[in-house]
Amino acid sequence: MKSHKSLRRRPHLFLVKLGHSQLLILAFAVTVVLGLLKILMHSYGWEPLAQSFSPFFSSVVTGIVFLLGFLLAGVLTDYKESEKLPGEILSSIHTIWEEATIWRKDKDSRNSRALQRKVIQFIQSLESEFLIKREVGGVLALLDSFSDNFMTMSKHVRPDSITRVKTEQKNLRKILIRIETIRGSSFSHSVYKAVLVAIIIVVAGVLLMRLDPFVESVFFLCLYVFFLVSTLIIVKDLDDPFEYQEGKMKVEEIDFSMVYDYGKTLSAEPKRP
Repeated sequence: MKSHKSLRRRPHLFLVKLGHSQLLILAFAVTVVLGLLKILMHSYGWEPLAQSFSPFFSSVVTGIVFLLGFLLAGVLTDYKESEKLPGEILSSIHTIWEEATIWRKDKDSRNSRALQRKVIQFIQSLESEFLIKREVGGVLALLDSFSDNFMTMSKHVRPDSITRVKTEQKNLRKILIRIETIRGSSFSHSVYKAVLVAIIIVVAGVLLMRLDPFVESVFFLCLYVFFLVSTLIIVKDLDDPFEYQEGKMKVEEIDFSMVYDYGKTLSAEPKRP
């Protein structure tokens, strides 16, 4: 059995994964706080910047919106690809299970049952170790151990059957590595930081600027802040669609429930000789 180094990635410090309602609440809370802060600064006359700076900040906001669109388009590419992975995992697992079922009926029942137990264990480890704890080594080692059963069965079954299960084993490995690659890399991390800094500077500038008419300026400040903050949170969340906490899906996480349900179905199957 091959050994693999267990990898674990630290969670984001900037943003904890949020549910749909929490995302809106966070963006709304930031908007309200900044709106109230603007009213407070206007009341005390803490607005040293002249209104002549307004066209400059409008141009900067336009640039920020462009960069946010660039970031969102980039992370959506990985996200759309990631949506296909649970189905591909389920298809490969199902093929291996069905081949093992045929082997149980025709040939080596003991070895086939051992392989099926490993398949069930693989599904459980996929959730508890790989997706939640973000530990790669144990799941890959378990997947590699399938080869021991394939080698034993190669003496009793047709070569094309062994070829099928080895192909699915290879596909599962490729999918796991792909998921780990997506989790371990951040799309245009420097651009994300630049956008975050630009948003902070723009908001600070607008807070310090004298704007007339005042009520309309506060409204548009809140509108811009809500749009920029909520979009930035969505980009950050989509950047890692495989970030789970204690098995609970957050805003836009990939749904593996079909794989888990299939594993439960297999575990509940009656034991056959």
